[in-house]
Amino acid sequence: MVPTGTYTDEVSGAVWTVTASKITGHVGSAGIAVFYDVEKIGQTALLIGDVDLDSEVTIVDATCIQRNLASLCPLSAEAAKAADCDRDNEVAIIDATLIQRFLVGLKDENSHVAEAITS
Repeated sequence: MVPTGTYTDEVSGAVWTVTASKITGHVGSAGIAVFYDVEKIGQTALLIGDVDLDSEVTIVDATCIQRNLASLCPLSAEAAKAADCDRDNEVAIIDATLIQRFLVGLKDENSHVAEAITS
């Protein structure tokens, strides 16, 4: 949960406003917006779904999960934490699917893709 306040989108630079019941702002041409409470997450933030740890969620991250499940690519502890998109403490094919759904704009109530967590 992001506290009430004004935030700057890390992708487009647009301003977003968070109230107790609403988040308002404009998503830029990249199709995503990223903002967070820096004091809450500190310097050790990890983006859920960012399996390759490059600070963005892309199809490469879903592929990393699939390759890991096929025993083709081991994940570091930090990458495995980022890969657990449904936060059930297990990396499974559903986690890759949640990333794919996120990338095409489909919402899923069990998904935490693009949320920041402390590593």
